[in-house]
Amino acid sequence: MSNARKELKERIQAIEEEIRKAKRAKDKLLIDCAHQSKKGKLKLINISGDVYKCKFCDVKFSLQPVSQGKLDEAIKVLHNVIQQIRSFSDQEKDVKLIRHLGEIDFNLTELPDIYSAIMSQYKKDSKDRKDDDDDIGFTGLRSLSFVDKK
Repeated sequence: MSNARKELKERIQAIEEEIRKAKRAKDKLLIDCAHQSKKGKLKLINISGDVYKCKFCDVKFSLQPVSQGKLDEAIKVLHNVIQQIRSFSDQEKDVKLIRHLGEIDFNLTELPDIYSAIMSQYKKDSKDRKDDDDDIGFTGLRSLSFVDKK
């Protein structure tokens, strides 16, 4: 390979790496997106059926309710994946990763209670706002004690 081609290939790889870094940085910023306006109104666009896209962060997800059984199974699968990753990680080099995964696993145990509370609140709010034309807006979990109030 000629020197010019090698240099071009290296420059392209460097740019691709910068693009990956920028995408990761953008994705980290979007962690804070609550899919709502400052007033608490959901900012979702219906794509098809029960699938919506956030106007702010472009994440797509279903608003189809999840059964307790499916939620429990999903948590069990994620728990097993997390524990496998932790088991095969280097305990000296991957200290932050092991700790972070442990925190995620710990927080997963709270998901059923949080999901149950938010769905109960949504159903209550749905009954309270029969004339409201925002069919997916609700007050959320702001008053519940187990939600982080940072």
